[in-house]
Amino acid sequence: MKVEIRRSKRRKKMVSAKLDDDVMHVFALHNIPGKELKKVIENFKRYNLAERTVKLSGILSIAISW
Repeated sequence: MKVEIRRSKRRKKMVSAKLDDDVMHVFALHNIPGKELKKVIENFKRYNLAERTVKLSGILSIAISW
């Protein structure tokens, strides 16, 4: 998964992310340390992977039940 980071001085929230196909767009404050941002991105990746797996397994279980 490709990660694209955008930093902004006008941003009010610390970090947020949006998944677009296979690209994760991460929006962060301009002054957040790189080490902390890396931890947050890893958590986002783990969460999105788990969410995708749940959705996929739900689709598969529906397809198998037919």
